[in-house]
Amino acid sequence: MASPHPFGTNHVFSYPEAVAAMLARPPVNYPRFPCVVPSWDNTARRRNGGATILHGSTPQGYAHWLNSVLRDKATFNRLPEPIVFINAWNEWAEGNHLEPDLHWGHAYLDATAHSIAEMVDK
Repeated sequence: MASPHPFGTNHVFSYPEAVAAMLARPPVNYPRFPCVVPSWDNTARRRNGGATILHGSTPQGYAHWLNSVLRDKATFNRLPEPIVFINAWNEWAEGNHLEPDLHWGHAYLDATAHSIAEMVDK
């Protein structure tokens, strides 16, 4: 869905729908390292419109995405190293951070720690 902006149009996507679309991507025959984001809104860098916004992120939704990626053995079997990228650690201008905040507290960090601990325990 596109939303009006004084200088152009921004693209707003449902976070849960974006996660589902990313998880449904077909496999490729080259190393494609998985990446997850706790949130995304790059309007601060798109002053003339054209921003991408993921709306409706929650720590539970982020945990679902990260857990799904970490459990995908087929993806990791195609990679030279079992690496997952989390973008970004503290991208405050784009609403994309894992640091504690006033709204969610430590919930995104806790979700990350829990997901990694589950994988280490297996």
